[in-house]
Amino acid sequence: MTMRSALLIGATVLSSMQLGQSALARDCANPNHGYLGRIPTGQIPEVFLEMPGRYVQDADISPNMMEIFFTESNATWDDFTLYSIRRRKNGAWTEPVKPSFLGDLTGALRPYSSTDGMRLFFISESPRDPWVAFRKWFGWFPALRLPAPIDSDAIENSIHESADGTLYFCSHRTTEVSKGGCDIYYAKLQNGCYKEAVNLGQLNAESNDCGPVVSPNGRFLVFHSNRTGGYGTADLYASFKQNDGDWSRPVNLGPDVNTDALEVIAHFSPDGKYLLFTRRAGFQTEEPSKVYWVRADILNALKP
Repeated sequence: MTMRSALLIGATVLSSMQLGQSALARDCANPNHGYLGRIPTGQIPEVFLEMPGRYVQDADISPNMMEIFFTESNATWDDFTLYSIRRRKNGAWTEPVKPSFLGDLTGALRPYSSTDGMRLFFISESPRDPWVAFRKWFGWFPALRLPAPIDSDAIENSIHESADGTLYFCSHRTTEVSKGGCDIYYAKLQNGCYKEAVNLGQLNAESNDCGPVVSPNGRFLVFHSNRTGGYGTADLYASFKQNDGDWSRPVNLGPDVNTDALEVIAHFSPDGKYLLFTRRAGFQTEEPSKVYWVRADILNALKP
């Protein structure tokens, strides 16, 4: 079975062919029902992307809605391959390919598109370092490793650009204010350079806090954590931008999103309408992970 055929199996994949004739007709009759070739999800998470027998995660939709990047991992969560698929003019999706910008990198994960779609941030598999790739007229330039203050001698696990150009990322670096494990940081862009990385202490706990992503409107920050008090091995949490510009103390997204499994690696759709995340049964598991999506307005009800 080719990767393309695997990607197109089942009712949850990104093809209107898989929705059935009645759903397809309804989409054609009402354009509001169409979103990337399928009926939009509601306030209860549904599968967005799955591949039978394969572990998919990290689904990121490009700002023009014409490309999706995702990662394939393995049962022991120590091998990662980055792929992309593009949407044709007729709505069909191309066969998954490894992006050309990877060059000699053996593996990659955590893709996040820049707000203008001209760059893609990601993490190399080994060592876990932050990289960025720039688009050219057709294709990509080779990826570049990001310097300090984003990179460090420690492990970096994700990197996301907010609408104002600030980079939010997570790192195992040790500082005077680090809480231990993996912490969330940000670095503001000023005069073309990133300023000193700042530890978001009010979000971090003595745990692994990772995968920060800010909504397109700048109101919400979602991340995952294995801190105590959650529903499973790792849960998704949300923080809210306050009037003074600071982020609020995080709130668990609740049992409709979080389960006794791992809910990790959030992404917002470019229009901010949907929240995508990975659900994985366990750190090491024989059950393939899947990407889910849910309406992002569920976050409004969590705001303190």
